[in-house]
Amino acid sequence: MSHILPVSVPPELLPLASINHAAILHLTPATIADLDQLVMLDRQCFGQLWSRETYVRELDSPNSEILIVQPASHGDRTSDPCDPCHPSRRLPSQTPEHTTEIATPEPIAIGYGCVWSILDEAHITILGVHPQHRRQGWGEVLMYGLLAVASQRGLTRATLEVSCQNQAAIALYEKFGFRHAGLRKGYYSNGDDAAILWKSGLQHPNFVQDLARWEAQIHTKASRSGWHLAIASVPTSSVQTPEPSEGHPPLALD
Repeated sequence: MSHILPVSVPPELLPLASINHAAILHLTPATIADLDQLVMLDRQCFGQLWSRETYVRELDSPNSEILIVQPASHGDRTSDPCDPCHPSRRLPSQTPEHTTEIATPEPIAIGYGCVWSILDEAHITILGVHPQHRRQGWGEVLMYGLLAVASQRGLTRATLEVSCQNQAAIALYEKFGFRHAGLRKGYYSNGDDAAILWKSGLQHPNFVQDLARWEAQIHTKASRSGWHLAIASVPTSSVQTPEPSEGHPPLALD
C-alpha cells in the first residue's frame, strides 16, 4: 500500500488503542455482514448515491469487489471478552444507587472502495473516506487495495472518472500513476465536468514491485502512528462484464 500519513487515534477508536499495543485496522473485502457500514459510508460520503439493494448486488457479483477499512473489533461483540466492545467491558456508574451502564463507543468503518472487472479493465467506481477521517492517508490505502485486486484478477489497466474540481483526489490518482485521457462535460449532477483517468501496465513486472513498495510504506507509517494495518488476501474471480450499476460518484477524499 502507499502512503499513510501520521495521524492521531480517532476518538471512536481510543478504546482499541488503550487496550492493544497497536490499534488494529483491517483492509478487507466487504461481505454482507458489512452492509450497514457500507450504506452508512455512502450516506456520509455521497449523500445516498447507491441504494441498499445496489450494495447487495455488488457484494454478490463475482465481477465486483468492495474493499473496506474498519477496526478489527467491528462485527461480533459477544464472543471475545477481550474486545473493548464486549458487554463485560462496559463501565458501571460510580453511584451505587444507579445501575446504568455506559457502553463503549461503537467503532465505525473509515472508508471503502469498489472496482469492477470489465474484460481486461478495472473500473474504479467508488472510493470514499468518512468525513471525520479524511486527509489521513486512507484514500491511498484503498487505492492500493483496489489496484492490487485488479492486478490479481489479471486486468491490464485501470480507469476512473473524477470531478475536475476535486484536486485532492486527482493528486492522489496521479501519485499512483494515473494519467488524464479525456473529459466528460457536465458529467455530475451539480454540473461539474469529469476528468477521465487511465493507468496501464498492471501486469508489468515493475507494477508488482510498485505494489510491494506501497504496501511496505503503508505498514511502516501506520506502525509509527500507533496502528497495525492488517491486509486480507483477496481471492481472484473470473472476469466477466458486470451488470450496470447506478453510476459513478465524484470520489470523496477531500
